[in-house]
Amino acid sequence: MIIQTVETSSGAIIKLTMNFEYLHIHLQLKKVIWLTAVLVVLMLLMLPKPAYADAARFEEGTVTGQNVNMRLRPSVDSPVVCQIDTGSRIGIYCEYDDGWIRVIFGNYRGYIKRDLVFLPSEDSFQGNVFGDALRVHRDPAEYSDVITELPVGTPLTIKDIQGDWYYVSVNGEDETEGYVSKDFIKMSDDAVAEYYLAPGMTGSAVYNMQKELKKRNFYGYPCTGVYGPATQKAVRLFQDLAGLTKDGIASAETLSILYSDEDIHLEGAQAAGSGGVVLMSDWFTVVNERFKTLTPVTVVDVLTGKSYQVIRYAGTGHADVCPATPKDTAIMLETYGGEWSWDRRPVWVIINGVMYAASTNGMPHGVDYNSQDNMDGQVCIHFYNSIGHASGEIDPTHQACVEYAYERSKD
Repeated sequence: MIIQTVETSSGAIIKLTMNFEYLHIHLQLKKVIWLTAVLVVLMLLMLPKPAYADAARFEEGTVTGQNVNMRLRPSVDSPVVCQIDTGSRIGIYCEYDDGWIRVIFGNYRGYIKRDLVFLPSEDSFQGNVFGDALRVHRDPAEYSDVITELPVGTPLTIKDIQGDWYYVSVNGEDETEGYVSKDFIKMSDDAVAEYYLAPGMTGSAVYNMQKELKKRNFYGYPCTGVYGPATQKAVRLFQDLAGLTKDGIASAETLSILYSDEDIHLEGAQAAGSGGVVLMSDWFTVVNERFKTLTPVTVVDVLTGKSYQVIRYAGTGHADVCPATPKDTAIMLETYGGEWSWDRRPVWVIINGVMYAASTNGMPHGVDYNSQDNMDGQVCIHFYNSIGHASGEIDPTHQACVEYAYERSKD
């Protein structure tokens, strides 16, 4: 290029030479800038990162204590900012100070005791479903979509609390989660709750357990699906023979053995004494001999389940009895709706541990054998084939009640 410009003026050559020098300087400058940028990036990468791990986490929680005081500072001597009711939803800075935690409630800021707050990220409770067919909702609202229904006894992990609702997951079923009403959950002290049935529970699972106990002669009352005292007693008896802890609570272990093929059952008089068997025995050849005079026996009203004691004083064709105490008189009167009546009622009479089907009337009459029972007279209890004193014949209404009491024991 320089050769081609020889014939031109010297000024042109000089100008061309200067353009090459400018290009060279420009390339060198870009290289310097690029290297500088690389060094700056490397230096930034080498700088220590901020310690975000120490920053407070913020989440929502629920107050579990009653009338909780929010304090201005983390101390019981600090002024009270406001008072928060149980179940209130609050904002929580997860900053701890000697058992206190910083919170937000509406426009208030302050501290409350950590053990008075439920933190979903840190806390959980265990519980069991207390009633049958408990609905699991998608949201904490009665009319929210129902995800599923849980049977009584189902073990749960409570992961959050929102008002009258628990957010739960079914133990062992990670995919089953949702909101349930707090009113139907029984809290558990176990580290991980397991399936069990306990006194006070109701539902089909209780009904099925009663049926199984009845088949094994541990339970002789109507299967109602209500876990009452008679059911608890039957469970204790079963646990005793099965070598389990006799607490009357049907744990997963108890139920597993109950529904297994193991031959655990009661027989004969032992079964009758447990309430597991009701006998319809002849009055003249069996019951009259066993129902001794002046000895209290227990009468169970079949229709109400209420029980009271009576004492036999006389009777040849049937038993003439009086309540043992004023309290027993009051209970018997309750079974008749508060008014004495000649109406017959089906009953079970437990004599020396054996339970017999029978029928009673509820009208005091004749001789008042027990002046201390707050009842003027005596009442009659008929058994299978009993007869009336005056008629000398079987009373068909009494016999119908005897048969009803016997059949009802098989339900």
